[in-house]
Amino acid sequence: MTAAAIPEDAGAKPRLASYWPALVLAVACAVAIADVMFSHAVFNDGDTYWHIAAGRWMLAHRQVLHRDIFSYTHFGQPWMTHEWFSEILMALAFAAGRWNGILVLFAASAAATAGLMAYEAGRKLRGLALAVLLILSFSVMSAGVLARPHLLALTPLVGWTMLMIRAREKGAAPPLWAALVMAGWANLHGSFIYGFLLAGFFGLEALFDPALDRWRTVRDWAVFGAATLAGACATPHGVFGLIYPLRIMSMQTLYNIGEWKPLSFATPQPLEFALLAALYMGLARGLRAPMFRLLLLLLLLHLTLIHQRYQIVLGATAPLILAEPLAKALAQRPPAPIRLAPALAVVALAALAMIGFRFADPAQRGDDFVTPKSAMAHVPVPLLRQPVLNTYDFGGYLIFHGLRPFIDGRADMYGDDFMRLHNHLMRGDEPELDRTIGKYGIQWMLLSPREPLARAMEAKPGWRKLYGDVWAVVFVRQDAPAPAR
Repeated sequence: MTAAAIPEDAGAKPRLASYWPALVLAVACAVAIADVMFSHAVFNDGDTYWHIAAGRWMLAHRQVLHRDIFSYTHFGQPWMTHEWFSEILMALAFAAGRWNGILVLFAASAAATAGLMAYEAGRKLRGLALAVLLILSFSVMSAGVLARPHLLALTPLVGWTMLMIRAREKGAAPPLWAALVMAGWANLHGSFIYGFLLAGFFGLEALFDPALDRWRTVRDWAVFGAATLAGACATPHGVFGLIYPLRIMSMQTLYNIGEWKPLSFATPQPLEFALLAALYMGLARGLRAPMFRLLLLLLLLHLTLIHQRYQIVLGATAPLILAEPLAKALAQRPPAPIRLAPALAVVALAALAMIGFRFADPAQRGDDFVTPKSAMAHVPVPLLRQPVLNTYDFGGYLIFHGLRPFIDGRADMYGDDFMRLHNHLMRGDEPELDRTIGKYGIQWMLLSPREPLARAMEAKPGWRKLYGDVWAVVFVRQDAPAPAR
């Protein structure tokens, strides 16, 4: 064919195709930033408050917390702050920009996570399939987009998964510098334990790869495992930090906490649509994944069905593992290399624009189911320093304002027995309530109106209702001081 016979747009399509992966990456990052910056749902957890308070204390005292300094029921008892570095980052962000600063911190983390996911999946998958895979993954992860340390830990989780996949592609063990990733991850959040799970499954896959020398594989992965173990111990808690995440997961009362409850499909769930799509691809298009990677995904799915908090882990790792099998099932050609420079330029411009809009209209915290702002404003100042019985979700707000709660979101520190006690109290167990009031000298209560105890207190002798709204209700002893005007 002569040059004159070549259609005019023959070179246009390849050029356009080369920019498609970069466009997907840029859109993924921009969506992640917008989802954090302009959604109040990111603050739908009372733990955000006490994480900031813990970070402020550690910055002020130049030391990591090892004992409880916040509650009056467990004051001075051991507390392992396994998320200490995340809490310092949160405190610094809050000091720099208050709630807008928190949003910027978590938006940056979400964008980095989304960008890495799009970049890695975009190496194998292209076109509409890549976009649908990322949409399903982000939807599954959406329930976990909260201003808490686990969101900061998603970036090392995705990066770690990428390292495992790249190592298998090269037929070698992951690089030893990956131990630095593990060290950073271990100081951010307890989810670093999944790094060992991922390494174990990919290491087994390498061990049973007939194309590799078995003894050399064992040696290289063992050295990598030792380096990873050393990295995980590079925290203020040393080797004890390795056991702590397992101890939390073994608690028997976790099912009473929303994020630890089993996932319900009584209403439509993003995970349902993702599973239906996976079934379709497997049955209709012959989607096949390597055995150990499939077992890994099944294990993560099992954990997700038991505890809904694992959705975010499954959503972050599944697209990286399934990208190559999907490309093979769809008989796709390898995509063009991602042009990072234009993608990052678009992301930077979008981020600056959204941050500008956010700071022009600063985020405010008002009354909601973790922020009893109006209720607290009606409590007399002398009474605030007296022992309180509070709903679990209100503990973080009390800590943030320098008040000592009965309980807060640190279930791991309070333990199963105390969590059971609090559950009995919130259900309105009157004998237990009377014993607890006498033991701790409780003078007032800050409760959610959804608690059975809030209804029982309406008729409790010696107590009166001081204030109530749809978010919180305050009860005080009959002889408590009158509210300030």
